[in-house]
Amino acid sequence: MLATTCGCGADVSVAAQSAQHTYDCVEIPKILANVTQVTLQGGLCLSCGKRFKAAAPEGLQPGSPFGPNLCALIIYLRSVQAIPFNRLRDIVFDMVGL
Repeated sequence: MLATTCGCGADVSVAAQSAQHTYDCVEIPKILANVTQVTLQGGLCLSCGKRFKAAAPEGLQPGSPFGPNLCALIIYLRSVQAIPFNRLRDIVFDMVGL
């Protein structure tokens, strides 16, 4: 980043400049839950009278609402870091609102 003014207030935008200070700024993105709600439509067959329902999309079958990445994080925190269930519940709520 080039300097535009000196501490005295003089314009230095045209002066030759070289690196004087280098530093890093490291941040992680905020963790947000990606929630996908699936609604399977169905009804009553007009031909045979049986009930039918649409098939779930691939990878979004009914079962646990938690995806593999969230499950892996929870298992890691519980089994490797030995975080008790009550604290683990609080951590997951604080991190992703679940």
